[in-house]
Amino acid sequence: MSASPNVLAYLALILWIPASLALFAFLRPPRAALMTVLGAMLLLPVRVAFDAPGMPALGKQEIGNLCVLLGILFFARREFSIRGLGRGMDGFILVLIAGAAATAYTNGDTVAAGPLNLPALGMWDALSMSMQQFLLFGIPFVAGRILFSRARDLSLPLVLVA
Repeated sequence: MSASPNVLAYLALILWIPASLALFAFLRPPRAALMTVLGAMLLLPVRVAFDAPGMPALGKQEIGNLCVLLGILFFARREFSIRGLGRGMDGFILVLIAGAAATAYTNGDTVAAGPLNLPALGMWDALSMSMQQFLLFGIPFVAGRILFSRARDLSLPLVLVA
């Protein structure tokens, strides 16, 4: 018996966006980013996601990462302009995203699982898989590179966890 999530679970996901932006408004960006991601992992409901067709499901991890991206764009513009995109190891994220798209393009066979026939992966699947990789790995990688560049920022995760 599986119960579907109630309205309160979806409301928690939606309200995490203004809550995390409030963290960025009142705290330094590295601390706000950590509290946003850790808070999303600890406080938001499990197995609840906004799942639109052709898009990756937006659950607690994806919404937490998107909130960090919004916080950086709205409240940490100076750090973003100094350390911006395309520097350092950002090429690995592009390889990861391209790998997800290549996986979808090269899996063109239909899958027969008993009476169920699954269609081949197509362009929308490639886009969705690439976006999923960016949401799960690209945003945290770039946010960490932008926000945690000083020694005192690197010790912050240990202080928050301890």
